[in-house]
Amino acid sequence: VSCGTATERRQSLTPEALAMHDRVTRLEEKIMELEHSLTQLNDVIIDQFRAIEKLQIANQQLQNRFDSLNESRIPDEQDERPPHY
Repeated sequence: VSCGTATERRQSLTPEALAMHDRVTRLEEKIMELEHSLTQLNDVIIDQFRAIEKLQIANQQLQNRFDSLNESRIPDEQDERPPHY
């Protein structure tokens, strides 16, 4: 049993049904566009999260290195307070 081509089915619709069909089609297209945009934005967020994690690790490593260098440093005379303080 054949239902006819899409064009034949479309021509058999009432003006109200045709308008509703067109509206549903536009909404479906808009949903597809939004889903695509959402996927792209999600990918960007994931990439940014990974970059932030790497930066946090690098920052912590630099902080640890800085702390280590400060601890092992011999104080200069300039670092000591004069006796009159």
